[in-house]
Amino acid sequence: MDDDAECVLPAMRNLHHALESAGLADRLTVDTGVLGSTFPPSNDAFSADATTFLSPIAAFLANTNGTFAYTNPFNSLVDAFYAALKREGAPQVPVVVAETGWPSAGVAGASTEKTQTYNQNLIRRIGKGTPARSGEIEVYIYGMFNEDQKSHESKTKFGLFSPDMQPVYLLGFSWKHST
Repeated sequence: MDDDAECVLPAMRNLHHALESAGLADRLTVDTGVLGSTFPPSNDAFSADATTFLSPIAAFLANTNGTFAYTNPFNSLVDAFYAALKREGAPQVPVVVAETGWPSAGVAGASTEKTQTYNQNLIRRIGKGTPARSGEIEVYIYGMFNEDQKSHESKTKFGLFSPDMQPVYLLGFSWKHST
C-alpha cells in the first residue's frame, strides 16, 4: 500500500473525533472513495489511485466472490469497503454510503425504468445488509433533483425530482415490509 492510502483511515478517525468534539458526529459523517480494485470484494484495500466508480461493475459481472454470490454492484462495493476496513484493523467502523444512484438519461442504456428499479431495489435491500455483513445500512440516494445546469449530460439525470419539483418516477419507502 502506498503512503497516501495509509493515511486514509487515520484521517477518517481524526475527522470523526473532531466531529465528536464539536458535538456534530450525529449530524455529519466522513465520506471517502479510495478503494483499489473491488473484485473480489474480500481482497480489497485502500488505494490512493482508486477506481471505485467503474470497478463495482466488474465485480457485479463476475457475480461471485468464492464465499459470497453478488447479484448487484452496490453489495459488492460495500463489501469491498468492509474488507478494506478489516484489512486496516478497523472492522467495527460503521460504513455510510454517502451517494448511490443510477442515471435516468444522458448515457447509453439509461432509462427512467432502470433508475426506478435500481433505487427501489436499493430501498428493499438496505434493511438486510450485504452478503458479507447483515444488518441495516445507512444510505443516501443521489440526488434529490435532476441538475439540468451541469456541464455534462450524464451527470444531470440522477434526481428523484425534476427541477420543477415533479417526480421523475415513484418510489415506495416501506422497505422493512418488503421481501
